Amino acid sequence: MPDPALVDPHRLPEEADRTAPMGGWQLRRVHRTDGGELTSAILPAGHTTPAAWHDGVSEIWYVCAGVGQVWTHDGATARTVDLRPGRSLLLSPGLRYQVRSTAVDAVELVLAVLPPWDTGRTHLTKGPWTPSRDAGPEPVLEEPPAESSSTAVEVRDLPWAADYAAPDGSEIRLLPTLAAGGLVHCLVHPGQRTRAVRHRTVTELWYVLDGLGELARWDGGVDAAPRVLTLRSGTSVGIPVRTAFQFRCTGLDPLRLLLLTMPQWPGADEADTSVGELDAWST
Repeated sequence: MPDPALVDPHRLPEEADRTAPMGGWQLRRVHRTDGGELTSAILPAGHTTPAAWHDGVSEIWYVCAGVGQVWTHDGATARTVDLRPGRSLLLSPGLRYQVRSTAVDAVELVLAVLPPWDTGRTHLTKGPWTPSRDAGPEPVLEEPPAESSSTAVEVRDLPWAADYAAPDGSEIRLLPTLAAGGLVHCLVHPGQRTRAVRHRTVTELWYVLDGLGELARWDGGVDAAPRVLTLRSGTSVGIPVRTAFQFRCTGLDPLRLLLLTMPQWPGADEADTSVGELDAWST
């Protein structure tokens, strides 16, 4: 039985539904499952967050819009990274970081959070920049435990050329990954429809960056009629394990998506192409 959170599509809320525990970020949860979640995060222009670190949670950031900087410190080395559209970053547990936007640009991210958020996992700490402050009590600062270790921030820019073609025919550009899950950028060209496949062991959450398309998903098995869902900017859909699916671009511009795979994509044999004769849009 598929996870109920994967069955129905989700839409990006119009308004922020919460602020980050560290302050500054306006958060809108897109899609959450037991394995991980996708969240939209916006840092208003001219804002500097407090420095913070997360306990037991990894984040993969994809910058959708805006310009800013993030300072990171893994316990041994500090690094400042520019934030710009198409750049992705992997922040591991215990990594200290602080973010600031420019005076004219809000920074807009999609975050893959692995595992999904629980309260109490964010801790404020010291950073190099003076944070923007709202009225309120002085925050309590905490350092990561001395015995803990963190991996340096991983930075990857979206390449112009695809890294490979997926078994279904879509273009895949690799973004950061870890054992609990990984993020990739997927593109389907106007008029293109993919071949039907199903995953043997992994679950996916998809988030539509832009473009227009449709997803056909054989929720009732390959002998039943598929359920067809509309894909448009701000939509998130789930792909349950062992469920056949096919998708296509129906607009004039390419359909571009972020795919969160949980756990990490195990290799070329993960995609089962034995259902390739299925076609929701055969004429």
